Amino acid sequence: MQRILIAIAVFSLITLSTLAQKDDKRRIGFQLMQQYSPESLHLIKQVEELSSRKVKGVMMMGNSDFTSWLSGNTEEKIVEDIGTAVHEVCHSYTFRHPIMTQSVAFGADASSYYLDSENTIVVNHTEVVNSYKIGQKIPANLRTFRFDVYLEPKQSLSAQKDGVYGLLNEWTAYYNGSRMNVDLFDYYLERSKEEGVQVMLDYISNLSSTMMAHYEFRFYTLFYLKTVKATHPDVYRGIMQNQEFLELFLEVDKRFNELIQRHEQNKRKIIESANKQGINVSADDDYFFIGDRGAGLFMEDTYKLIQEMEKLEYQRVLSSISASR
Repeated sequence: MQRILIAIAVFSLITLSTLAQKDDKRRIGFQLMQQYSPESLHLIKQVEELSSRKVKGVMMMGNSDFTSWLSGNTEEKIVEDIGTAVHEVCHSYTFRHPIMTQSVAFGADASSYYLDSENTIVVNHTEVVNSYKIGQKIPANLRTFRFDVYLEPKQSLSAQKDGVYGLLNEWTAYYNGSRMNVDLFDYYLERSKEEGVQVMLDYISNLSSTMMAHYEFRFYTLFYLKTVKATHPDVYRGIMQNQEFLELFLEVDKRFNELIQRHEQNKRKIIESANKQGINVSADDDYFFIGDRGAGLFMEDTYKLIQEMEKLEYQRVLSSISASR
């Protein structure tokens, strides 16, 4: 009996500790988003509100708690993970919003794409080809980092089974997660006043890979469209007649490009700050160095995709999207 009581007491302590850590994550996460990224905070709160709704005949599964994506409960650890948390919660919004707000007919295949607190684009899905099948046609030299994550092997990811609409699901999530991290630039700037300019490498590191995701999903989407145009013309026509999809593609493309420009401006500010302190800064296609510390940049693969998308076959697809809108 005594052993049972001890076990219950230990379990209770562990449970209380876990709840306290979750409360810390939520409090600190909310404070950071409130101060630096209100659009991210609005997304988190919207998903929490959607998760509390009840719609007759509908039971939503999946994790909508942003704190579950935060590995630690200190401010420094939360800052490391919060972009990922926003990315993952964005997926929850995409799946939940059209159903729980009854924005589409009951049982319809649709996705809601969060851009900011004033702009959500609800897109009804047309017929698609599984992205896995399209991905098999991508040449080996263009299979960059995220190809193995999203397009191979065959799996039940939205990026595959929902075809081009699933690719936009990921592209939008990467946009929202990256915006969260870019919005934190001033946070890192404040820390650098006490910890030194090298703390800005943490900012660079948190963004370099997700910025590359813009070019990867832009390429996957354009490759998908040019391929189904040749192999499944009816599928292609359905997608290109979907005005909400066309609007979404152009908006995500524009907004992500603008975000990348903000990031490039921030990198220049870091260089200026380091130079004023007499600290050497260097960058090439592989690394961004401040003093003797560096962060990866993945620019070689990025340039490869940019060059590929400049080819006439992709430019024709882009022109069709713009003209059809």
